[in-house]
Amino acid sequence: MMPKKLIVCLSLLSLLIMTSCNRERIYDSYQPLSNYTWTYNDVKTFPVEIKKAGEVCNIYISLRHTDAYIFNNLWVSMNMKKPDGSIESKRFPFKLAADDGRWLGFSIGDIYDNRYLVIENYIFPKSGIYEFSLRHDMRADDIEGLMDVGLSIKKVDNSGVTVAR
Repeated sequence: MMPKKLIVCLSLLSLLIMTSCNRERIYDSYQPLSNYTWTYNDVKTFPVEIKKAGEVCNIYISLRHTDAYIFNNLWVSMNMKKPDGSIESKRFPFKLAADDGRWLGFSIGDIYDNRYLVIENYIFPKSGIYEFSLRHDMRADDIEGLMDVGLSIKKVDNSGVTVAR
């Protein structure tokens, strides 16, 4: 296992690389998981300001884990609280390992980054603050081996192509 300082430095470097060219992104943030464990009651909340109603965007959930993660998938529930107070809920299964057991995603040593498109071409109906809440939805209360969870929102041009990658 890598020393903790090296893991933090590599994580920050990968985040910097992934976000440095994204001038058209609306939102991109990660939140760390204490002791590399995501407890069921640890809901991660991402407040996102949408400045322009009618903006067409792709919404992504990002996961960072170590090779100590014991499952090949992760179920995540997402709530989106809109400026009018209404809540939209969705549940997503994320595949973290291939059928042969190899980890998927971008890796640095024993750390793996995955980004999943969860809502494509979403049109934000109003400007204002949208609050996204994420929690794991696995059978166990504590899921070990997870480092960070993130949310990204990127603009889509008129042809349906994401402007920023």
